[in-house]
Amino acid sequence: MSDRLPVARIVLVVVLLVGAFSVISWRLVFLQLTCHDRYHSEMLSKHSSSEILPARRGSLVDRNGELLASDKPIRDVVVDLKHLTHRPNVLRALAAFEGLSKGEVARRYTEEEQLLKHLDYVAGVLSVSLGLAKEEIYSRFVTTSKNGVVPKAAGEAVLARGLDEEVGEQLAEYFGARKIRGVECRKEMSRHYATPRLGHVIGFVDRKRVGIEGVEGALDSLLGGKNGYRDVSRDGRGDEILAFRGDVVEPRHGHSIRLTIDMRIQEITEDALDVVYADVTPRKAMAVVVRPETGEILAMANRPDFDRSVMKGNFRNHAVEALYEPGSTFKIVAIGGVLDRGLVSLSTRVFCHNGYLREPGLPSPLKDHHPYGELTVATVISKSSNIGTYKLASQLGKDSLCDYIRAFGFGKKTNIELTGELAGTVHPADRWSATSLSRIGMGYEVAVTPVQMVMAMAAVANDGVLLRPRIVAAVHDAAGRDVTGFRPEVISRPISSEAARQLRKALAGVTEEGGTGRKASVEGWSVAGKTGTSKRYDEDKKGYVEGSYVTSFVGYAPRDHPELAVIVVVDDPQGEKRYGGTVAAPVFAEIVGPSLEYLAIRGEIEGRETIVASSRHGTVGNEKSVQNNSR
Repeated sequence: MSDRLPVARIVLVVVLLVGAFSVISWRLVFLQLTCHDRYHSEMLSKHSSSEILPARRGSLVDRNGELLASDKPIRDVVVDLKHLTHRPNVLRALAAFEGLSKGEVARRYTEEEQLLKHLDYVAGVLSVSLGLAKEEIYSRFVTTSKNGVVPKAAGEAVLARGLDEEVGEQLAEYFGARKIRGVECRKEMSRHYATPRLGHVIGFVDRKRVGIEGVEGALDSLLGGKNGYRDVSRDGRGDEILAFRGDVVEPRHGHSIRLTIDMRIQEITEDALDVVYADVTPRKAMAVVVRPETGEILAMANRPDFDRSVMKGNFRNHAVEALYEPGSTFKIVAIGGVLDRGLVSLSTRVFCHNGYLREPGLPSPLKDHHPYGELTVATVISKSSNIGTYKLASQLGKDSLCDYIRAFGFGKKTNIELTGELAGTVHPADRWSATSLSRIGMGYEVAVTPVQMVMAMAAVANDGVLLRPRIVAAVHDAAGRDVTGFRPEVISRPISSEAARQLRKALAGVTEEGGTGRKASVEGWSVAGKTGTSKRYDEDKKGYVEGSYVTSFVGYAPRDHPELAVIVVVDDPQGEKRYGGTVAAPVFAEIVGPSLEYLAIRGEIEGRETIVASSRHGTVGNEKSVQNNSR
């Protein structure tokens, strides 16, 4: 009996050991097969993360390489509450702060006291570093419950954004020296704009640096690039475990874009708009400067503008979004059409009924500002006769006139590289009323944008060839290599070269003695163009507003070898003189004169025009003769 007892005990111990190891083995198998994914996810969430490597957004420069917009490295101060409240990190920081060992800190304070004291200490350090109130920072670390103040156990708190990179690096060293874990000076990128001008063309980005308006919005897919990332594993202190560094995907930086804009001409244009906006206090004013032979936009401006620094003001780019009835500037379409068809010549005489015409088919009489008798086709333009234009448009008929309107680019978007562009309104000929031929010929019953109107005039200046307006000159990759270059894109040929030549000759008379646009003339340069004054239609009132007008002037210079085409539109100017020739034409002159001087001094114009030297460009003397290039 006594011999069997030890054996029984041995068997019992073996059974217990086998049972225990079986339970442990079963538990291990269970954890590995059944709970592996859950515990693995928990481990990764605590110790692993994916760190974004931000892509650099492409820069914007003007045609001469002047920087307009670029990305700037910044630091955001972000607190990871999980690591900030991790007990070993708490003990280490408190020990360094109070000059004690970690054991002494553990004996002196309870765990809750350690945590709250540590958070108070960190808030004090950060308040000094960031210039924020200590109480404000501390409130981001704790929450108030019925049990009192309780530390937040997880999450992130962003304490500061947009710090200079150098300041961020100094703060990171400062926090590290004080054993503070869980506070990160995270690398980010911020969009920096070098000029407050050109807001509607450049546009802006949102907080995530996604383009919203202007070129930033229209070409966001090119500018934006793609962020990279790297997988990071951290220990309990929050330090990276280099041996466990995971995948690294480098960021793909965005392309840079060179615009067609010339900042000097842009400044000239904006200054001229500022003056008229202050003088006649209109609802809005717009101006566009284009190179007729290429379609390149050299300047585009609107008033009122917006302040990008506080994101307040007018965000609409009226140059491509504002629809208006163009008035007499639109007469180039009908008169260009009859010249193109060979129905008349510039010397053909048109009886204008002494300024008053009533005939069958016209429910109301047509009137001119002056009682003109017989006018040549050329003087119909220079005097801006409504009756003469109607009689010429009647020779085309509504179907042909409608075709010419569309050939000049009206009624459809120009597809300029900007957001918000509108197509305008051109009704099909079969929907025209009995009065439409007379009204459309002189710029009513159609709605256009300033950029459409200036491109139509540019087509006249460009021997009858309509080009697509361009705001982008070239696209470069992150290494500076050319990705895309843009060449002039022909949209249509609305009129022949000969018709365009005759029309240009007639438009030259507009700015000469007896023409409606004499105030558009520029000393030392020959200019041509067309005035426009139309009654302002109010969409809310569904009718024209008495005494309210949209005034405009669109033209080009020099006459024989056009280098610039410019439109100025002033909507609802206040004061006694509310005509295109008295309000918009002088602004045209203020833009064209200095711009041509600037281009001549840069050597971009070679020709026979005589220019007056300008002290603003550092020149001296009375006059300078240059050679115009007949391109």
